Amino acid sequence: MAAYILALNRTEELEDLSIFRDFICQQQSKYFSLELEKYNKKDKGFALLF
Repeated sequence: MAAYILALNRTEELEDLSIFRDFICQQQSKYFSLELEKYNKKDKGFALLF
């Protein structure tokens, strides 16, 4: 959470929206990587969701 606030503050200080966009892209990339890891660790067998 602190990194989010720092990115916002730095964006405002430098008036450069790319700082915040880069931060959000990095966070999204981390999230997708973690989700892919979880998916790849799952059992490849058949499962029903209820």
